[in-house]
Amino acid sequence: MAKRDVYVFAHLPQAWVPAGRLSITQERNVLASRFAYGTRYIDQPDAIEIDPVSLSLTDKPRVRGAELFPANQLTQFGGIRDATPDA
Repeated sequence: MAKRDVYVFAHLPQAWVPAGRLSITQERNVLASRFAYGTRYIDQPDAIEIDPVSLSLTDKPRVRGAELFPANQLTQFGGIRDATPDA
């Protein structure tokens, strides 16, 4: 079983900026994932949600410093999974 961290960037109007850290546990397929927004990213007035279902920014104090997990006991975040290659 492999565990790794990757950094997720978002394209805001001024530039690409680091949005947070995605931690992935996988064997052949992804078994689990979690995400933590960067505190400087949360403070950006034009920050966008990486995944509107599981990584909402409507309650910024709740997500600040928290590790968030995919909704409905899924192994991956939909907004991140949709952005990855199909194969």
